Amino acid sequence: MKIYDDSWISDRRRAVVVPQHGCADTIAEGKHLFDIASMMFHTTIGNIPEGLAGENFLFTDSFSNIGMTVKKSGWMLIVVEQEPETPTPNDISFYLNLRIPGTFKKVADFEEGELLPGWQTPLSLLGGFVPEGTDFQSAIIRGGLSVVICDIDPGYVPIKQTEMVEENLRLSMLPCGYLSGEALAADMEYYRPRERGYQAVPTIAHTPNGTFYVAIMADPFGKTFCGGENYYGYIPILRSRDGINWDNPITVFDPDKDGPSRVYDPALFTVGDRLYLIYTQQVGIESNYSGRQGQWITYCDNPESDAPVWSEPKRMFDGFYRDIPLKASDGKWYFAAYFSRHAMPEYYPEECLARGSGPRIYRSEDLEKFEYVCTPEGGESDTGEATITETANGELILIERNELGSRYTKAKLSAPDKWDSYKLLRYDNNDENSPIMQTVYSLNNIKRLASGNLLLTFHNNNTKVRDNIAVALSKDGGVTWPYKLTLDTRIHSSYAMIDEMENGDIIVVYDQGRGRTVRPGSSEILLSRLREEDIIAGKPVTERAVLKRLVSRYEEAPREECLKEQLSAAERIMAAHPEAVTAITSAAEKAKENLTLENYITLCETCDSFIN
Repeated sequence: MKIYDDSWISDRRRAVVVPQHGCADTIAEGKHLFDIASMMFHTTIGNIPEGLAGENFLFTDSFSNIGMTVKKSGWMLIVVEQEPETPTPNDISFYLNLRIPGTFKKVADFEEGELLPGWQTPLSLLGGFVPEGTDFQSAIIRGGLSVVICDIDPGYVPIKQTEMVEENLRLSMLPCGYLSGEALAADMEYYRPRERGYQAVPTIAHTPNGTFYVAIMADPFGKTFCGGENYYGYIPILRSRDGINWDNPITVFDPDKDGPSRVYDPALFTVGDRLYLIYTQQVGIESNYSGRQGQWITYCDNPESDAPVWSEPKRMFDGFYRDIPLKASDGKWYFAAYFSRHAMPEYYPEECLARGSGPRIYRSEDLEKFEYVCTPEGGESDTGEATITETANGELILIERNELGSRYTKAKLSAPDKWDSYKLLRYDNNDENSPIMQTVYSLNNIKRLASGNLLLTFHNNNTKVRDNIAVALSKDGGVTWPYKLTLDTRIHSSYAMIDEMENGDIIVVYDQGRGRTVRPGSSEILLSRLREEDIIAGKPVTERAVLKRLVSRYEEAPREECLKEQLSAAERIMAAHPEAVTAITSAAEKAKENLTLENYITLCETCDSFIN
């Protein structure tokens, strides 16, 4: 064992913590460190480091989201898989020092250990003196195994597993509340963009009056180390009358603010004057798949109001959903919800479990009652996130995210319970040698346009990296995809969703950068406005086209990439409208000289005022 700092040996004071939940025990040779079935791991430390035997600890892992509050100042030690001297965003110490700068450092390495059965790996010991009142929430990053060594408050009583299941089930079935108008204004300091640590997974819809709505999933900045995907998650809904100026936000759906419930993966769509929202609700702090995960639907009949009123959410079905429902030519609505193979069976009835994992097809005649149709065979993966549409010849096509690359299956609308075998999605699906369209493990979105052509969002690359977010157009029902246009080449661009306007504009919204703590200063929600002619040309050519238009960036000015694309759009508009040159040139010069949010918005407004 190599020791870098022996303070943790000479100073035996341990921080006393009050866990929010966790398995508290004492380190001993050969003893399981983590022995709760729902926590997924039964583990030991092989070759316990000198000085650690007999210490009190909490065990955490990638699914636990354990939180704790320091009741008495003292040393806290954390055993992790060995980390480099300079931590990266993949390392636990990176997040610890974001939360409490300069507190934690590596104090020792030991070459043999075991945090998973049979998985021998070098381990590191991190140490830091933490002050009273320090609040740890989601203390360890997703995917990071660790043993937190500290003293546990004598009054702490771990929740029994049976009690936790019972309470999570109860909370899972409660409708989510929302804030708007004066109630939201009173709590805006918590929900405003600059207080978000994470904003991602956007969806967009428009009303008959041309008002845009965007919903995202978010979490509060400063509450977590990782910034995202935890039990603080809420859904802010933003509104814009012009696609340029956005309310921040107009409505927030949040089940309980401090957990253990969260909402995420929103989907917005309109039916006439009614605006619908579908979202996933999850309960439980010990696992991403605890509680009875399910889909809920709500609607708003006054989307133009300053304080939109939403109906009480109705639970649709189990699993999660990441798409706009398909209104098929038979008049029914179709959904491809996803039920994970990692779902914890104690939370679900036998009838649900018997349907298997993977995309599950549901349909509805009125968006009030939902009928289970089938689960296509071979759909198991870690996160399918299927999307579904109908081709012009009456076929249903389902595309799902998969570890090997995006894949698809088809069924006749007249027989939606009989699906073909899955095939990898290719540029030419009649040619097995044609390149796979997407190799990265990420969401696609498919939609039939008013023209009858199919539009698909995907990653235009042959790597495993979420970059080159793009759209592709098919004129033959998804057999071939000869036309494509890349929206954003940058890494960490993902989860694009489609909306089509009555005038033929295609709006695509996506996230760029996501977690604020992982990529400080980068996270944005962006939209692109296109027409089919732009996609066929492979680049913006119409005067209406613009890429990387800002929706949200923590109330900050956009990054240079947004300005660059707006200036490119300005050139096309001035070429088509000579009368626009003076006004657009003036607005462009101000934005280039001083890229503030105000100057950027003025440039966008000036450009849009001249397009047809």
